[in-house]
Amino acid sequence: GVGLADDLQKGLIERFKSLPMARSAVLAGRTAADTVSVVFQIVLMVIVGILIGYRLHEGFVEAALAFLLIVAVGYTFTWVAAFAGLALKSVEAVQAATFTLVFPVIFVSSAFVPVDTMPSWIQPIARNKPMTIWVDTVRSLTLGDAFTDSPSELFRSIPDLGTLTWQSIAWVVAILAIAVPVGAALGEHRADLMRLIVVQGDTEPASVEQQRILGNTAPSIYDLRNLFQVNVEEGRHLWAMVYLLHSQFGRDGREEAEALLQRR
Repeated sequence: GVGLADDLQKGLIERFKSLPMARSAVLAGRTAADTVSVVFQIVLMVIVGILIGYRLHEGFVEAALAFLLIVAVGYTFTWVAAFAGLALKSVEAVQAATFTLVFPVIFVSSAFVPVDTMPSWIQPIARNKPMTIWVDTVRSLTLGDAFTDSPSELFRSIPDLGTLTWQSIAWVVAILAIAVPVGAALGEHRADLMRLIVVQGDTEPASVEQQRILGNTAPSIYDLRNLFQVNVEEGRHLWAMVYLLHSQFGRDGREEAEALLQRR
């Protein structure tokens, strides 16, 4: 999300969209690249964990399934972050929003403490959150009986692996089903909005020129004054379009604004 917001500010996204490729390719490429980064991070964490004593208690197949689930979750969050990057535009806003989102998602789950140790009113929320289900699924796949058959009363409410598996897949599919089309639509909406602003901005100088010509044949001072007021408003609209392009559309917006002023 931060990288996407930075690309938007630099105008890189709009430049990609001018190339002969699918509109969705920009977002798909960004999320795929972020997923590759997630894979490297997972591998690094596994290596560090093994070095300090972590061991897999199940077989290779279960470990591979756990790895794929973690990658799928990471891919899901790249699309959520992409939506934030497109919606908020600035790097600082995306960083703040990401932290605000991650804090309750991670900490109100079983990632750090068992759900049964939480206050009773928040336990149903934490137990049914996707993060809790994903974490418990990975633990069941990698730790096996050491987790699912733990003698501690704190882990007695963990569902069986089959239930955790289908719930994990359902949450990934559900989030992607919302985040992918919304993110793609938001990117298209942004490009269409910039084109609309540019077209609207081009009409303002044309209107001013039209009022100037009409002023040469104005029948009275009253009519000439009305034409002058219209010109003032059209000029204000033009500068409003320029401001929007400068402030909201990155490098490409600034270039369009400069071209707009030159054409006037």
